[in-house]
Amino acid sequence: MKRRTLLALSPVAAAPFLAADGLPSTVLPPTVLTAAAAPPPSSVAAEIHLNRWMVVPKAPRPPVLSGQLDDPLWERAARLDDFRVMFTHTPIEQQLTGFLLYDDAAIHLGLRWTDPDHWDTLTVVDFLVATGPDGWNYHHIPIQISTDDRAHPKDYGPGGTLVEGLDPVRTIDADAGVVTAEITIPLDRIGNPNPDQGAEWRVNLLAQHRMQTRPMSSWTPVRRGTDLYFGGAHLVRAFVANEACLGSVHLAGVWTDPTDSTQLVDPAAEVQLNWVSFTEKELVIPADALPGRARFTVEWKAPGAPWQRVDTTAVSRDGRIIVPITHQPR
Repeated sequence: MKRRTLLALSPVAAAPFLAADGLPSTVLPPTVLTAAAAPPPSSVAAEIHLNRWMVVPKAPRPPVLSGQLDDPLWERAARLDDFRVMFTHTPIEQQLTGFLLYDDAAIHLGLRWTDPDHWDTLTVVDFLVATGPDGWNYHHIPIQISTDDRAHPKDYGPGGTLVEGLDPVRTIDADAGVVTAEITIPLDRIGNPNPDQGAEWRVNLLAQHRMQTRPMSSWTPVRRGTDLYFGGAHLVRAFVANEACLGSVHLAGVWTDPTDSTQLVDPAAEVQLNWVSFTEKELVIPADALPGRARFTVEWKAPGAPWQRVDTTAVSRDGRIIVPITHQPR
């Protein structure tokens, strides 16, 4: 059987499948899942970070929601990080990370906010999800973090459906300055009860803070909008209801249970995805992180297109496994 490993590879939001012979086809190592390639700054005219995408794995069971992100399933979740301040697109100074999983019945979202000095400023994180390749019809799920600060009105553009009545499980560690939250969103509440493997969805996470503390930020940077204070009230209007401001996520297959004897790529290994040219990449894996003599199969997927086989031959070089990848321009 073959192991399939998903990679986040391209600044044009196309996804490859990487398979290594000898392991079950449902294994999904997180170290490779989160690898990303970016071209040298001198070779591009626009900032690549404006386009965001991720591969979301299918969990073998729903995670147990404790509010602490301590279920082992979260370790393999897709991670949405590097949040950018609204309008300026500069990185936020604190750490905010979203974790995404899905199963046959629901999509599961975890959040971790770390700010040792002002951990209590975060009030609500809005999850926007369009269960299709465009963002014109999307669902808006507010995830209330603060229990003593009201949600402020927000307008994220036309086509949105507010999903209410879903409460997260939260945990606050004031000494460490860490706030965590977990929430399960039934698929039938977002209009797609039976998603296909490989389906492309659009998502964004937007974080709002107490008035006059910190600016809003988002996973996929917001280009147009207003964030206004007036008369003690806070009103946000941000145009995100299209694919330009909703990042792309692809739904992957299920992995094997982490309690079995399957050997995976060492999570601590420094797996790299190097940019060679617009259509050429190199996956670099430390040889000691992948037991045995692995053979690789690569498949490439552009948004809205089927998976396509890509020819490649892995080579060993200086204690590393090099997997060259040449893919279609889109």
